[in-house]
Amino acid sequence: MPNGLREARPVLRAGTGSAATVVDVSRVLPRPRIVAIGTFDGVHRGHRLVVEGCDTVLTFHPHPRAVLAPGERSSVLTDRTRQLRRLASLGVSEVVVVPFDAAWARVPAAEFVDRVLVDRLSAEHVCVGANFRFGAQGAGSPQTLAADGRFGTSVVPLLVDAGEPVSSSRIRVLIDSGDVEQAAGLLGAPHIQPATRDGDGRLHFAPELAVPRSGDFEVLIDGTPGRWRPAQPPGAGAAGPGAETVEVTFLRPVGASW
Repeated sequence: MPNGLREARPVLRAGTGSAATVVDVSRVLPRPRIVAIGTFDGVHRGHRLVVEGCDTVLTFHPHPRAVLAPGERSSVLTDRTRQLRRLASLGVSEVVVVPFDAAWARVPAAEFVDRVLVDRLSAEHVCVGANFRFGAQGAGSPQTLAADGRFGTSVVPLLVDAGEPVSSSRIRVLIDSGDVEQAAGLLGAPHIQPATRDGDGRLHFAPELAVPRSGDFEVLIDGTPGRWRPAQPPGAGAAGPGAETVEVTFLRPVGASW
């Protein structure tokens, strides 16, 4: 492994965990930063190893997958509000967002480093996961960052659980199949999604949110125990008059119908 790929990151002041400022990359002002880069969907246990100790997160919205492979079915593990809350709890004070589109997808890795990491962010140190790729055709890698020399680079090895890397895609598969308990183990927290609830009690989830596709589940709805099963796909139908926004915590599958 080339020198610098596992350089120790600087020690930062502790974050408050109360909130993180969100700013578009085009409007961010240069200042010395310790930057974690990634999509961080779910802010799972592996992501936390990358983010901890960083004051800034550089992320992409929408998820690059939605732009590069628009025909693929995809879902997100966390809505933006919960993602920001989890990042702030790790000490992140600022989230810089790249509005990812076809034009950004064509930016070469070297230009991305120059324009974003150096000119915009004035990064002193950059932290990424071992499988991080960036730039046109995914040509940029942790080695690309370490070789630059204008900032330090830390590369965090993939976290392995039960013989497999902890990843957002693995967690999505578990949730899709109804294994919300194992998904929670990899997330490091219960799987929680926002929903709207009709007056008759039906829950409606936005189509982009990852929820089980079948089964019966014990849940908490705004902290109150309940039962839920997906009577219709996420996003199908619409919440009726008087609908309220609630928070659904998926606890475990029940198995029996009700």
